[in-house]
This record gives sequence, C-alpha cells and structure tokens, in this order.
Amino acid sequence: MTAPPVNQAGTRRALLIGVQEYRHISNLGGCVNDARLMESVLRNRFDFTHCTRLENEEATRAGILLALDTLAEETRPGDVVVFYFAGHGSQRVDREGDEPSGFDSTLMPVDTWGKFGTPEQNLDITDDEIFLWLERLAAKTSAITVIVDACHSATITRDAEFDVPGFAVRGLPPDSRPPTVPSPIPPELWPRFGGGAGTRRAEGGARRDTAAGWLPLHEQYVLMSGCRDEELSGEFLWPLEDGSTARHGALTFFLARALQRATAGTTYRSVFEDVAAKVTQVRQGKQHPQMEGKGDRVLFGLDEMPPMRYVRLAGVNDAGTAVTLAAGAALGVTLGTAVALYPADTVSTDAKAPLARATVTEVRPFDSTAVLIEASITGDMATAARAVLTPILATDVRRPVRIDQAAAALVPAAEWAAMTTLLGETTVVRLVDQPEPSAITVTAWPAERTGTGPSWMLTGADGQPVAPPKLFSETMAVVHNLTVLARQALAMTLDNPDPASALARQRPTMQLLRKAPDGSWRLADPAAGGLPVFQEGEFAGVRIVNPTDQPLYFALLMFGLSGKVMPLYPPEGATEFLAAGPPVDLFTLPGRGMRVVLPNVYPFEPGGTLPVRDEGQGTLKLFVTTTPASFAFLHERDGVRSGAPAPPPDSALQLLFEQQLGATRDFMPEEPAGPIDDWTTVVVSYVVRRAPA
Repeated sequence: MTAPPVNQAGTRRALLIGVQEYRHISNLGGCVNDARLMESVLRNRFDFTHCTRLENEEATRAGILLALDTLAEETRPGDVVVFYFAGHGSQRVDREGDEPSGFDSTLMPVDTWGKFGTPEQNLDITDDEIFLWLERLAAKTSAITVIVDACHSATITRDAEFDVPGFAVRGLPPDSRPPTVPSPIPPELWPRFGGGAGTRRAEGGARRDTAAGWLPLHEQYVLMSGCRDEELSGEFLWPLEDGSTARHGALTFFLARALQRATAGTTYRSVFEDVAAKVTQVRQGKQHPQMEGKGDRVLFGLDEMPPMRYVRLAGVNDAGTAVTLAAGAALGVTLGTAVALYPADTVSTDAKAPLARATVTEVRPFDSTAVLIEASITGDMATAARAVLTPILATDVRRPVRIDQAAAALVPAAEWAAMTTLLGETTVVRLVDQPEPSAITVTAWPAERTGTGPSWMLTGADGQPVAPPKLFSETMAVVHNLTVLARQALAMTLDNPDPASALARQRPTMQLLRKAPDGSWRLADPAAGGLPVFQEGEFAGVRIVNPTDQPLYFALLMFGLSGKVMPLYPPEGATEFLAAGPPVDLFTLPGRGMRVVLPNVYPFEPGGTLPVRDEGQGTLKLFVTTTPASFAFLHERDGVRSGAPAPPPDSALQLLFEQQLGATRDFMPEEPAGPIDDWTTVVVSYVVRRAPA
C-alpha cells in the first residue's frame, strides 16, 4: 500500500521524549534540554502545531506507548510526523526471531530496570514495537522522521568507564538473560518484520541490515540516530554563546542548529552530512551518526518553506519597546545580535525594508529579548511575526585545552614547566579549567597504559586518546599535535553566518564518485548508515554543480584522518571558477586520480597498547565565493610556527578566520582585505575501511 503524498497544508505533528531522571537506573543530564530544544526548532522554524512532549516521570512505558497510539490515531493522510527520543538505549534478547545478532535494540522508559531488575521489570520498548507503530503511520503518510539520540551498543559495560567530568554515555549494558517473559507482540504479527521465519525482511521492503542496528529500513520514513550499533552516543556540558552552560547530546546540539539554518529545498542528506562531520569531529572519531532511508528527500517533505532563514517572533511587551524571540542560547543567539522584523507573509528580505530593527539584550536557553531601536520603526508592529538575525561572530573560538594538574606528579618538573609555558604561548588554543565538549586535556599516562613508557597524552572529552603518546622530552611534538587539531576544528566549523546569504539558499552541490572496475566513474551511493564507504586503495572523484546563473570561485579542502587540513583543488596559487550549469568532475582524468588510504599514523597503525582502528571518517569541504579568494591560510603545514610575523591577510575570509582564532599581528595591511560579496560551504563525508587481508 502506498501512503498518500505529503500535504503541504496538512498538520505537522511531533512526539518528543526526554528522559534523564530514571527511577531505577543511572541518570543523565541533557535529555530534557534536548527534547525542549527540538520542539522549539520544530514549532518555530517549521510551524509544527501539534507537539506532545513527555519528560521524565511522564515517560513511563505505558505513557510512551499511549502517546504513540494517540499520534497514530490522530494522524491524517499526508500529515508530517516526527518522533524524537533522548535518553538511555540498550538491548535485550530477541524474542521474535528476527534479529541476526540475537538482540533487539531498545529505548528505556523512566520506569524500566533494564538488566538490573527481574525479567518482568525490564520495561524497555523494543525496535520491533516501534516498527509496528511506524507501519501504522506509513499507511497514512510518507513524511515520517525518526530521531534517536541514544545508543544500543553491546559493547557498553558500566558507567564507571566513562566517569569523566562533563561527559556521559546514553546507553546501558544489554540484558542478555534468556527470555522468560513473553513478547508483547502477538506471534501472528512477527512476520511483519521478518520474525519467526528468519527472513530478516518485512513487507514493503524493510530490511535489518542497518548500520545503526536499530529499526529496519522502510520507504516511508527517514531515521537519524546518534551513532553506529557498536559505538557510544555521548552528551556533554556545552558552553553557550551567552556564557552559560547546558547539557545536550552531541547529535541533538548540532542537528538543532542545522535545522534552524535550513531553507527551501534543504534535504535530509545535506543536513545529515553537516551534522555527522561536526559530531565525529567533536567526538574525535568515536561517534558516527547514522541515517537510514531516502536521505535525498526534502526535509520533512516540506517543499513550501520560505527561502529566508528566520525565527518566530513570540511576542511584544506591553510598552511596545521590546520583543521576545523564539530562539535562545541553545541555537546560537548572543547578546548584541542584530534583529530585523518582518510581517508574517515575508518570504525574502531582498529589496524589502523591515518593519523595525532591534538588538538582543537578554538571552535565555530557548528564547531571548531584543530591544527595539525606536528610530527604525517604519510599520505596524502588530503585523511583525518573523525575525531575521545577524549574529555577532565569536571573537575567540580557539580550541580549549585543559591541563590535568593531577598529572604533575608523573612528569619531571622541568618538562612540566616547559609544557605549561608553551601552552600559554600557543595562539591557536585557550586554556580552560572546566571541561568542554571540544576541549583537549593534556595529561600523563604511566608506561603500563601506553606500552611505550611514561608519556604525555592528549585526550578528548570522553577521556580517550586523540593523538599518540609522546615522551616527556617531546614537548614540542605535543604542542604541534594540539595546533593541528585546533586549526582543523576551526576550519571545520567555519561557515557564513549571514542570514541574507543568497549562496546559502542556492548552494552548489557536491557528490563523491567511485571508479568502477571497468574504468568508468559512477556516483558513490551511500551505504547503510548514510555515508559512502570506500575500501582502502579505491579511487574517488568529486562532482560539483553550480545551480546559480553566475560563475563561482571555489576551493576544495580535505580534512584528513590524521587531523591535517590539506588543499585538494585548485593547485596552490591558482584561482578556479565554476561555470554555471553542467557538472564539473575532479580527479577523474587518467593519471590524476585520488586514491583513498588510511594514514600510517595513530590510530590507524599499532602504537603500544592503544587500540588500532580499521576504518575512519574523512570529510571534504568546499568553500564557494562570488569573488576570487585564496584559502591557503586554512592549509595545515608541518611544524609549529612561532617567532616570525605572519603575512597580512589577503582576503576577508582569512581575516575572519584569524579574528575567530583570537590572533594578533605585528602589522596589518594598509588597506583592509578585499570584500567578498557572498560565500558558503558544502560538506561531504565518507568512510574509509581497511582492505581485507
């Protein structure tokens, strides 16, 4: 049965669940924040009018199942539906005979005991139960989105392994006891998802071969999840732009901001690739978000979104001097943000004067206050409904570094003093005392932990290594590794914040190509999990399309698995423009191929007792401008540069990059860097796997 097409005028519905204060198992800290943040984005950016949110004690097994049933009953043909869950995930022994692994993945309601109580007290909701509910929805609509910020890994053992300040894992160990409690699903329904007969395939084409290890694939919905089946989905204490902190899951934090920036025509894939690259970067390659389903569909099936980026105006104060905006620190709003107010029917700011202008003076987690500039009011404020924000760029986004003072006892005094002095002089990092998601901790490990002798160690927010150990005498090498990681992090996050950017609304596309055995080039289709997968040694190409009616200038950078930022195209010193219209293929000519490899550095080669990875995630980032610009300043070069003054910036982008690094100069150019009319970025990620032996 084919579901009705999306009704653009239909009801937009969401069920959002955030559980962090569990009755019987370990608590989390950011799940309620996540559910509230996602509801805010759905209501205020995508006009979802029917949202149900269950928090903590409301989210019992019975309460969640009732809410699911109610949503399925109330959904009408062509409605848009989103299901979101943030909390603990786990696994339990499969009772329906459909799981190749022998385990069902589960969502953990507030009243479950999981594996820690009697079998009857395990009240987890299984993926099979969710799938049967989704089939009911799929008979009514083809616009279904499932977002799960949790993990279902069989590798989770105990929380104590991740007892790191500011970091927590959203998952608990599997319940591996033989099933003594019958399945809540009647046996006659097991064939719907491949149960009983062991076919691993449901009607309508559902399959179990998903990298997330969760729901079967289905034509009618798109699933985004926090990590692969064998990985851990993390939550952090995030520093917000207003100076406060808040706990959020890594997936939700970046997804909410990407959704807020979405415009008409934005696809699931474009959002996912941006989010996946940022989550993987902040988790140092240990968490890879997954997407299953038709990712090339337009986000939520909504073709009729206004092309401009805006936030909803939540209200005007009684005096008519200030407004409340339905976006706050969690979505990047800062003090001083400039606001332009427009009527509800505004779809573009081009050549249109605002009703009034305002400046943000107070920021809260999910909303903010802006004071009107009286002289700017030109229209009836009663008609104002949409606010276009021009954010204030962060003045210091250097990579945070924390020195583990407890490690001083392991390090000779001279080497410890040299390290602390060098870190204080390194311009691309800033020293912090409290944990942050992107912070790197400089610590020391004894010989039994490194296998190579007592050493300096750089660790991420989860306490795991992000670089190979270095002997205490190799202080400069440690600082060099920090510099590489810091520059890569900033270059990865660099994007145009201008809400009026025309290129952001009509962004060029970039796709990866794969060289076939016969020498032809084909699109590298995403594998299970949402990203293309290359075996080490394969050749890859890149296809770029300029959808505008003007030539654009571009530079393609690779964010390598070793941490370096490397130019791919054009050659250094050259300027390349991209003509409008036909696609441009790079690295497909004979003798100019791009071979995909795993680097011979940590963590892809043996190094003492540290684990070795057989695959990694790489990212290509395309910088596109309407005027010529050099991107050489983004390239990561070997060695730590210090002492000599850097050359002056030769473009506005370089100046922006340096301002965000908090860099200072001994001299500046007589004239400011040349203007760039407009610019944007496009990100594509891919997986590289070690070739079978």
